[in-house]
Amino acid sequence: MSNLFKDSFCYQVDIIVPNKERVFDQIRSLFNKYYLLTKINLSELLTDHFVEKFLNKEDLYLFSSNTKLDCDTCACLTPSGSLILSVSESLNQRIPINFSRKSSKFTGYEKYEIEISIKDVRKRKDFDFLKSILEQIQLSLYAYCTTRNRDFENDLREFFGSKRVHTCLNRIDCRVKYCPTELIEKILFKCVTNGQDWTNVENLLGCLTNSIDLVKYFKNFGIEEEKISILRIKGFIPNQIVKEIIQCHLKLLLLF
Repeated sequence: MSNLFKDSFCYQVDIIVPNKERVFDQIRSLFNKYYLLTKINLSELLTDHFVEKFLNKEDLYLFSSNTKLDCDTCACLTPSGSLILSVSESLNQRIPINFSRKSSKFTGYEKYEIEISIKDVRKRKDFDFLKSILEQIQLSLYAYCTTRNRDFENDLREFFGSKRVHTCLNRIDCRVKYCPTELIEKILFKCVTNGQDWTNVENLLGCLTNSIDLVKYFKNFGIEEEKISILRIKGFIPNQIVKEIIQCHLKLLLLF
């Protein structure tokens, strides 16, 4: 689990617990504001000031906004200082060859994923050349800080300028539904214990959240029902928070 949750993140998390909606208040408190940074040249992430202000603290996530992975240039920065680019074949050919990279093919496009350690690349002889290439890439980026007591917004505005920093909030919806007891036991509990039948879990969640008649997907279930609580979080969600939710809030519920 430690490797899985190290640097990745989600855009949506769904949590289902039987009649335990009170735990959601604790989960809500885990989320900070995050920010949209506009008109950012990627070369700005290579400067001394950026490294000193953000990378040395190892608590910053950046992720490109409103880009399509199959055909647009995309970028991501992890707290460990890795800048991960998804670029076209033509841009890939311009970037120095000795970086970790892999190719992937989409319909009509070939994209290349390139991973660059910002701290290490600054020591290279071809650093200025790489910086000149990244200077031509301008994106909007979501930004999230994992340190809760830090004045992150002020740091962003000081570095990028207030006009390029916009506040965002994760969308958190909590709903209480009634679900047949038989489906809770046969689908949700079974999936928790053996990690299988995810398709049925997704179908059940989709029906409950969108008020779709369960009969369309499930048959021969009893009429006895239980109250079930559903929390859906959308936005920028680092997997470190997902890990904390599982270990500190949801894992305890499985013991009862």
